[in-house]
Amino acid sequence: MHWTDKKKRSFFIAIGLILFISLSANYFLYQQKTEAESIVNETKNEQLIDSIYKSNMIVHWGYNALATGNEQTKQDNLEKIRNNSSDFESAIRKLRRYDSFTNLSQLYTDFSSLNDNTMSLVGWIQEEGFTEETEDLLISMMDEYQRLHEKLNDIHINLKDDDYDKIESHLTEIDKYTENNDFYQYGYVDSLKDDGKDSDEEERFQIDLDDRMDTEELVEEKQDESKAIAKEHLQGQLDLHGLDHEITRTGQGADTPARYTVEFREHDRAELEINKYDEVIEHKIVCGDRNSYNDTNMAEYIVVDEINLDKREAVTKAKDFLTENVGLQEDEFFLDGLKKEDGKVELTFLEKWDDILTRRRTIDMTVTLDDGTIEEFRRRDFLKEKLEYMKENLASHEIKVDVDEAKEQLNPRNEVLAEGQLYALSDELLWRFPVRVKDGYRFVLINAETGEEYTINNMSEDQALKYKKQNGGV
Repeated sequence: MHWTDKKKRSFFIAIGLILFISLSANYFLYQQKTEAESIVNETKNEQLIDSIYKSNMIVHWGYNALATGNEQTKQDNLEKIRNNSSDFESAIRKLRRYDSFTNLSQLYTDFSSLNDNTMSLVGWIQEEGFTEETEDLLISMMDEYQRLHEKLNDIHINLKDDDYDKIESHLTEIDKYTENNDFYQYGYVDSLKDDGKDSDEEERFQIDLDDRMDTEELVEEKQDESKAIAKEHLQGQLDLHGLDHEITRTGQGADTPARYTVEFREHDRAELEINKYDEVIEHKIVCGDRNSYNDTNMAEYIVVDEINLDKREAVTKAKDFLTENVGLQEDEFFLDGLKKEDGKVELTFLEKWDDILTRRRTIDMTVTLDDGTIEEFRRRDFLKEKLEYMKENLASHEIKVDVDEAKEQLNPRNEVLAEGQLYALSDELLWRFPVRVKDGYRFVLINAETGEEYTINNMSEDQALKYKKQNGGV
């Protein structure tokens, strides 16, 4: 074929256009990838910084409480410890969404125990004042938060440098550090406070590590049935048919049963943590067609492009999941917190034991507002022996003050927003009343045995919003 100059020119122009379009498309995809990485890393940094800040503030308020000679200032600082401790736990929980922090799964259980011990110690001091024992305990606890603050700050530096190997190394160090540390064991402060147990009772609830199932044995036993357990738990959420699965990690806590993580890694992905009792204690779902970006070091999360559900419908979806997939009855859980963010609703439920709300057994869920997918689910886990002991201990409390008598102890200037509910906090049984005060919303806690005011807690913004809605507020 004879090529004229005109044909040659047209050919090279066409080749040039194709090359230009190809380079432009690649550059556009690169920009999208870079932007996605930047957004996710920025979010991770914000949540990590929040964790670092809250741990530092706990230390600050703790030493303020130790230093002050003014009783009211001491109480104010103790209350700030309580609030920042809860916020610290919440910030750590959000970090667990990201693949670079998968090791936080077991650590979060340890941090929750640290939070429980912090609450117990603050309540102890508020009730009885400082003693030599509680003062030494508070100093030791502040040292724990200071160490955590430093370790999390190291992780923050590595995150900015994209050094994920060092992040994993730091998380492993923290995991080893918390494993045999008293402050990260459930009920440690309560055990020091309660000196009324006889030796037989203490021996009865001493966990024998030799009797606990070895994690390797657990993996071998559950390899075949793990998919069936996952399929039943995720029924109506994700079709696992045809998806390959593997057990990728195992874990064992001081007061928690042996557990393993099973992962389904294809177009639709799911990750579940299952304990030796065949209970799913955690899951995360990622649907491939709604996943914004996926890389080994990047977050996997659902992007909601279209809002089809309101918050009330999302709550209904969550409650249906708890009854149909988890096996709880409607009178066994209570919605305590709700927050809408990025086309999703984050919910916190408290379990109810004989109509008593308890923070010992919380359930956290994230529901997407496009189709109501339960993207994340997490339930605090305990050995059955420990769980039974907790319930028996709670049942041993005598309710000497009924709800009407407790209500009479409230300041009449405060507006009571709902009926009081029995509420277990550390080793106390309390009546909890949500009230509106001049500058916002509070929970007032009245001791159900003595009728005395136990403490006043700040209400989180999402909790306050719930009561505003119930009472016709904006």
